[in-house]
Formats: sequence, structure tokens, C-alpha cells
Amino acid sequence: MQAHFVTSCGTDVGKTFITTALCWNFRRIGETVQAIKPVVSGYDEDSPGCSDTFQIIASLGYDFTQENVDKISPWRLNHPRAPNIASRMAGINLSYSEILGFCAERCKNAPGRILIEGVGGVMSPLTDEKSCIDLIRDLSIDVVLVANPCLGSISHVLTALEALRGMQVKVVITLKDPDNTYCTDLVEYLRSYCGRSAYIQDHVSGEREKWALVTGFASNLAVPIFSPVSSQYPYKPSSILCNALSISTVKASLRLHVCRVKSVSYSLVAISVSVLMRELKIMSCNAGNAAQVVLLFVVIVGIALFVLPPACVNEVMPCLFWICGVSVTQASIKALLEDDYRGGVLEQLLIQDLLPEAVIFLKILAHWMCISVPISVAAALIQLTILGGSLHYAIALGLTFGVGLLVVNCVSAVGHSLVLGGEGKLITAQILVFPMIVPVVVCSHLCLKGMVDFTFTRTTALLGAGVLCIVPVSVFFILAAVRLAVEKD
Repeated sequence: MQAHFVTSCGTDVGKTFITTALCWNFRRIGETVQAIKPVVSGYDEDSPGCSDTFQIIASLGYDFTQENVDKISPWRLNHPRAPNIASRMAGINLSYSEILGFCAERCKNAPGRILIEGVGGVMSPLTDEKSCIDLIRDLSIDVVLVANPCLGSISHVLTALEALRGMQVKVVITLKDPDNTYCTDLVEYLRSYCGRSAYIQDHVSGEREKWALVTGFASNLAVPIFSPVSSQYPYKPSSILCNALSISTVKASLRLHVCRVKSVSYSLVAISVSVLMRELKIMSCNAGNAAQVVLLFVVIVGIALFVLPPACVNEVMPCLFWICGVSVTQASIKALLEDDYRGGVLEQLLIQDLLPEAVIFLKILAHWMCISVPISVAAALIQLTILGGSLHYAIALGLTFGVGLLVVNCVSAVGHSLVLGGEGKLITAQILVFPMIVPVVVCSHLCLKGMVDFTFTRTTALLGAGVLCIVPVSVFFILAAVRLAVEKD
């Protein structure tokens, strides 16, 4: 059983749309799914076809019978008010223990997935003593938080997330207007303030047949990775969250457009540039961390200059550069995948039309550009200015060091991906992959010597080509590890 509680920051923001869309899609890919909305207010017995319960029943493929209505929504209140108030107005006694027992039993007996749609928002009262958040806590299931981008939505979402602190929450923004600038503001602030990504989903309304067609993805539903307002900021794509909740089976059924651009298709190069810009944007948000890594490298090298005897400095410094470079690279590599794994972005990676291998490489490339390239430049400048090396030697050192660190980034990323989502295992994993770094250092030393002495032999060239082959091999290993981590999660 895999259960999710669908709640929101308020009412009429798209909870039922997300719930029913998930049902349509899980059924479409062959998964068993159930959905309930135990308490519903504003239910008109004379016009049940307009109710949330009717939409859920339709998405499950059931006949609209009284028996199915009772199974989906046992507590139906006529007045469109909070349940505790609507029940008093109707003379009905709502029992929280009965509601909790009903939901717990359905979760326990569900053969596959089950979605529980709440009423109102996170803190909407069910009874005078209990609210929706009490039900979520007592059920101990993951949460899908639906939000509507509008003036004040940043506060609404952050308040809801604070109330849901300690729970597994996926934020979904229902986008009714593609030109809604509040959506951009909300996504950017969530990312910068609490490091959280959000799923973006176009909201579709209309007749039930059209609803079924679109939310069932019988037609291609385009969802953006990047903001329709500003393509420089990373939007997290959503296939109505099916991809996040069922990554192993949805891949063959859902096809996502990487970007939404009117009448224009991105070329592979343009998409790659956009992905790279997205990674650089994220790295720039954490510029302080990158600067600390580079500063740590400079400080360690600087201390060594004072400790080492002057006679052996020039001989030892290339080796010291490598020791420091490898150490800070391995220490900083956790930022490469961890945030996107925690935020669910890696789940999206596995179902995009864009090659996931390319995205993995671009993530490594962005990390290399922000961490390793400054380190390589710093090493070359230290060699040129402080150690008194020639310009030719400094350039050769910077080039071989920089290219070698690209391979080290890939190897270190393999180690991190092997323990993705775990705690306290990163050091062990980096030790295990360390033997793969040794030939990189040896090859870099030989290439440096060849560039300085102009004795670049065929053996050195072949060895260099072999070391560079570690890059694509590492990418495939990383992708396999990411796939296992996501599916396990």
C-alpha cells in the first residue's frame, strides 16, 4: 500500500483536479489505485454530478451509484462551510475517531495506491477539536500540497509547509494562466528560502469528457521545466505527479515536453544550454558554498607554502595541488545530487524526452565550472606569481589540472550516487571510488610533463584518452544509481 494525502493551502485551488488526474493516469499505466474524500461539504444531493465525489468516482472508472458514493465520501454535508460548522447546521455529529478509522482501514486494505483528498486546507477543522492536519499526522502518510499562485501564495505555502514540518511533502502548483507571474515568484522564493522545488501543472476545466481526455494524458499535455515567464529559472516538471509517485511504471506511458515555447521547438543544443543554465543558476544561489570550497583550497595550499622547505616546493606543489583539489572536490560533491534528490527533481529526470545521461553530465559540468575551474585557475596563478613558474608551465598546469578534475568530479559523483538518500555513508563511498582517481592523477602528471617538455608520446595520448573514457562510463553508473535510489524511495 502506498498512500498520499492530497491537501492544499485553501479551498478551490485544485485538490480534486490533482486527485482525479492521478487516478486517471495511474489507471492508464495499469496500476491499481483507489481514492476517497471522506468528508465533503457543499454536497448537493439533487445535483451530485457537480460534486468532487462525482469527479473522483468517474476518474476511478466506477458507476455513479449510491453504494460508490458511500464508499468514496461517507460524510456528505450540504452547506459549503467548514465541516464542523456544516455538520452543526445539518444536525449531524461528526466523529473524528470514525473518520480516522475509516481512512486507516481503507489504507490498510488498499491493494495498490490510495489517495485521500482532504477538505479545505491543511488546518481546516473537521470537528471542533480536530483538523485535517491531525488526520494527516495520525495516518502518518506522505502529503501532496496543492497551491494556487496568487498574491499572498508565498505566505500561504510557507505557512502550510511549516505546519507540515517533519512530513514528506510534495508541492504542486496548479497553473490556470500561463502568464501568471505569481507562479514565478512562488517557485523562486520556495527555492531560495527553503531549498524546495515545486511541481507545475496546468489546470484544465470543462466538461467531464474533456477533463478525462486531458488529465488522462490521452493527448500530449505539455508541462514546463522552465518558467513560461523567465526561461532562466528552473521549473520542476509534473506529469500530474504520477511520475513522482510511480517512477518505475510511468516512464513508458507519459511523455513530457521539456520546455513550453509557442510555435517553437527547442533544439537539443538549446535545451542543453537551458539545462546548463539551470544548474549554474542553482550553483549561483549557493555561491557562498562554492567560494568557501575555493577559499579552502587556497588556504591549504598557502599553509603548505610556509611549511615546506623552499628547496622542494616546486617539486612537491603539483602533488599538493592534486591532494587539495581531490579533497575539496569530494567534500563538495554532495551538493551535486542531494538537493535535487530531496526535492524530487531527479524523479523527473527519468521520464523526460531529453536524455537523462545528458542532464547528469550537464550537472557535473556545472559543478566543475563553479568549483574545479576556479581551483585550476587559482593553482595556475599560485604557480605563476608565488612560485615563480613560467607562463607556459602555469598554463599547462591549469589545463591538465582542470581537465583531470572534471574526471575526478565524475568519479566522486559515482561515489555520492551510490549512497544517495543515505546518511553518514559518503566518506565510505568516496574511499571506495578513490582507486579510480589514482590513474587520473598519474595521467595528468604525464600530460603536464609532455606539454612542458614537448615530449607528448603516443602512450601518453592513449592513456589520456582512456582516462577521459571514465567520464561517459561514470555518467551511466551515476544514472543507474540514481534510478535505483529513486525507485527505492
